Amino acid sequence: INTFEFFLRKSMIIHIYSDASKYKILKYLQMEELPHNVFLIKSKTPMNDILMMSQAEIICGSPHSTFVEWAKFLRPVEFPNNSFSLIEKKQAESVNISPIKWKNFF
Repeated sequence: INTFEFFLRKSMIIHIYSDASKYKILKYLQMEELPHNVFLIKSKTPMNDILMMSQAEIICGSPHSTFVEWAKFLRPVEFPNNSFSLIEKKQAESVNISPIKWKNFF
């Protein structure tokens, strides 16, 4: 939830890509509803989700997620590496799924 607050304070729109249902996501986040400007994106295909994530201004996720790592890898070169890891730097660096490093850490 602190992550939501961080981005919402910057007046950003947040898209959540997950194969979990809205009910499961709300339960995991311990929330009754998603905050204003936070949207759960209905998946069309896994590849579409990865490509849509790669086009985002900022990618925020877990370094354990291969979807997030593929989105970072497929990100156009003209986009800066605006990535935020949801786990600490030391733990994120130990994962080593991708050669593309995370820029910011929560």
